[in-house]
Amino acid sequence: MKFISESSVSSILTPSLAIQSQYIAFTTPSTTPSRLHLPSPFGPTLVKPSTLQISGTLRSGTKIVSVRPSQPDTVPATLLMIDCPTGKVTHAISASALTALRTAAGSTVATMSIMSGRTPLRLLIAGSGSQGRQHARCMLSSYPSLHVTLSNRTLSRAESLRRDIIDEFKLGEDRVKATTLEGAEEEVGKADVVCLCTVAEGPVFPSCWYKADVHVNAVGGFNGDMREVDSAFLLSCGSVVLDAEEALEAGDLLQGGSAVSEGVKRKL
Repeated sequence: MKFISESSVSSILTPSLAIQSQYIAFTTPSTTPSRLHLPSPFGPTLVKPSTLQISGTLRSGTKIVSVRPSQPDTVPATLLMIDCPTGKVTHAISASALTALRTAAGSTVATMSIMSGRTPLRLLIAGSGSQGRQHARCMLSSYPSLHVTLSNRTLSRAESLRRDIIDEFKLGEDRVKATTLEGAEEEVGKADVVCLCTVAEGPVFPSCWYKADVHVNAVGGFNGDMREVDSAFLLSCGSVVLDAEEALEAGDLLQGGSAVSEGVKRKL
C-alpha cells in the first residue's frame, strides 16, 4: 500500500485538474451509497464510499472525513483507494486539502453548467477557511476576470485570504475586497455568484440581499442543525440542485418545514 501525503496532493492537484475530475465524476454513472454518519461528543465522522468505471477500469474508494468544531481551519480526512478485483487497499491518501478542493471544484462545475452562456462578473464568498480559499482559487481559474469579495465573521481572516489570493493570481488591489458578513449587503446584492462556505446554523445572509438572478453554491451545511439560506430564498429559486440524496436532510430544507421541503422537491 502506498501513502500519499498532504503536501504531495497539494502539489499535484491543481484547481484546473480538480475541476476536470469533478466534471468526469458528475457525468459518469457511479455506485455511491448514502454516507455513514458516526456521531461523537467531539463532532461527526463521515464514511463516504463510491465506485465508478473510468476508461474501462472499475475504480473504488472510501473517504473518511471528520468535522470538529474545535478545529475550524482543518477537516481531517483520508481517502482509501481499493483494487476492485482483489479488494486490497492500494493507496491511502491524506485528503484534507483534497476535500476542500474537490468541493470547490464541484461548485465550479455546477456554476459553469447552470450559468451556461453567461459569464459572471462578480463573486462573493462567505467564509475564509479552507473551503472559502479553494472556492476562490477554483472560480478564478475558470473565470479569471472575476471581481471577488471575501466575507467573513472576522475581518482579519478575510483580509488575510484577500492578500493570498491577490498574490497567487497576481490581481490588482481593486479586484478583491474583504468585508465582514454583517457589512456585506451591498456586495451580496451585486454578486452574480455567491459561495456559502460556512458552518452556520442560521442563514448567512437574508434573502432580500440577493439579486434576482444570482447563482448560490451553499456547501457548508451537512446535517439538520446547519443552515446557510433562509426559507424565503429557497422558495424564490428558479431551480435547486442537490448533489446527493442525503442533501434532502440538510438544515436548509428541514428547518423550513414541509412547505419548503415540498416546494424545493418540485424544483429539483
